[in-house]
Amino acid sequence: MKNWKPKDPIFVRSYAKIHLTYDLLPKDQTSGHPEISTLAQLVDLHDTICLRTIPRDTVELICSAHESDNETNLAFRAAQAVRQRFSRAIKSTGIQIEIIKKIPDTAGLGGPQSNAAAVILGIIRLFHIPATWRDFFDLANSIGPDVVFFLYGVVSQCDRHGEIVTPLKAVWPASMRWILIVIPSVKGYMSDSIYKDVRDGHRNQGIHTSAVREALENGETFCAESLDNCLEVAVLERQGEIRKARDEMIRAGAQWARLSGKGPALYTMFSSLEDALNVKGKLDGQGYQVFITRPVNDKEIAFY
Repeated sequence: MKNWKPKDPIFVRSYAKIHLTYDLLPKDQTSGHPEISTLAQLVDLHDTICLRTIPRDTVELICSAHESDNETNLAFRAAQAVRQRFSRAIKSTGIQIEIIKKIPDTAGLGGPQSNAAAVILGIIRLFHIPATWRDFFDLANSIGPDVVFFLYGVVSQCDRHGEIVTPLKAVWPASMRWILIVIPSVKGYMSDSIYKDVRDGHRNQGIHTSAVREALENGETFCAESLDNCLEVAVLERQGEIRKARDEMIRAGAQWARLSGKGPALYTMFSSLEDALNVKGKLDGQGYQVFITRPVNDKEIAFY
């Protein structure tokens, strides 16, 4: 490539999320697709992404998780979408994406979607592209509705299929400052098929999401019962390994454990790091992936 000049590479953090609530609304008879109302919170479990220009008219992906190293990867698709939308600015300059994975891709923590959002934001910053908010939204939504949340960051209410995102001015309770995430190994877990197993009695108009949102915005401590996931009963009935992991968390000393989103990840919270470490110590060695993390605040979002 003639007159090619490399740009300084940039690094971005790609954060995981947990779902504090997951309300499944009554069935939409017109579209047939399940609609949700959920509160999602970024946590400080993250992948690290490096973006750099290369003198080849292509996108290259290097990933520490070999199963992610292919063209179905959402980060790869996001880079292609940005290059296509901003072809005049990027021209024939190639982009190499390097990802150090810490978030398990199939845990229900939003790892692939977070990677895609970070790549969109990172490439636009790398090339100093004067993108509009409509550009960001269209790019994210073209990859998947769950990607949109990661453009807003921190804690937001997500509605419809996840693409209607309302950022919150939330005050996180100090009594819940440490988050323990436990990921059981579940072979062949198909999270999207769970929706059909949810009984009508477990659907609602977003009452749990509304209750926890009000508490967060008012700086109030919310009770664990409010952190309701309407998919949890169906998931625990179907998946014995997830039910066993939930029970092991309680036996290890957690006061409660909740399914995050469609699973299989489970989480609980502590006011004391010592308590979190004690529970983690009892769960280590049982075949689970166990992480201690914390909520991310808006001052930490490096790519904004």
